[in-house]
Amino acid sequence: METSVKVWDWSLRIFHWSLPVLLFLLWFSATQSEIFDALEHHMLLAQILLGLLIYRVIWGFIGTPAARFSRFITGPKSWGCYALSILRRQPQAYLGHNPLGG
Repeated sequence: METSVKVWDWSLRIFHWSLPVLLFLLWFSATQSEIFDALEHHMLLAQILLGLLIYRVIWGFIGTPAARFSRFITGPKSWGCYALSILRRQPQAYLGHNPLGG
């Protein structure tokens, strides 16, 4: 039986799910400006997105261990090793982001 492990905290989960929703709403409000006055909504959504991005940068330095940039941002050597492991069809397992995903 497989055991699930929660790597990211609830705030990161909300952040990651909010991004595509906000991007869709920003796109929709930008394309529907002739139907109703969507510029005000568009600007509000853009401010929310900016706030989320600022939160993520701060949380990337002071947040939980799995959320910190130092954990998943690696150098070119690890990218190459991981890419080779994929090409050999023996990818290494990571808890969280792999070197290419980070």
